Amino acid sequence: MSTNEQSPSPRTDGNSESNNAADKPVRPTASRSVTLTVGALIIGLAAGLGIGYAVHGSSSSTDAAKKDTVSERDAEVARKAEELDRREKELDEREAALAGPDKSGAKSIITEGLWTVGVDITPGTYRMTQEAKGGDETCYWAIEKTGSNGELIANDLVSGGYGTVTLTEGQDFRTQDCGSWALQK
Repeated sequence: MSTNEQSPSPRTDGNSESNNAADKPVRPTASRSVTLTVGALIIGLAAGLGIGYAVHGSSSSTDAAKKDTVSERDAEVARKAEELDRREKELDEREAALAGPDKSGAKSIITEGLWTVGVDITPGTYRMTQEAKGGDETCYWAIEKTGSNGELIANDLVSGGYGTVTLTEGQDFRTQDCGSWALQK
């Protein structure tokens, strides 16, 4: 290049070269760059807020549905707890009835049936409270080994008078058509 020639300037129209400053591309200044960055941040922030609102708006209805579901479950748990308490009380009552009285609550009067000595009735000597009638109403009693399913220790048919038996723990006493028996002191 000669000293009179100038370096080519950037093309503005694709056909000719120009030395005019207005034809040169404009580089962004620092303030313009900051303005664009701030503008982009504001647009991004607005978009984020819009998305957040949309998500939060639908979330609040979901939260309300979750609260309703939790309330329903809490109510159901409370109902089931009450039902469980009721059933537990019934079970305790049935177990108490099946266990029968303890030794301290054992009876001293025996009526018709099968009794376990020391659990249902107090050990000792028992006597019939009324005289045996005999005939078709003959009194039958049996002393059996407890838990043996009927292994006889002693038995009798009483057709007159007052029957007497002595019972100890580990025995069952069966009585039929004898009326009641009372523990003798």
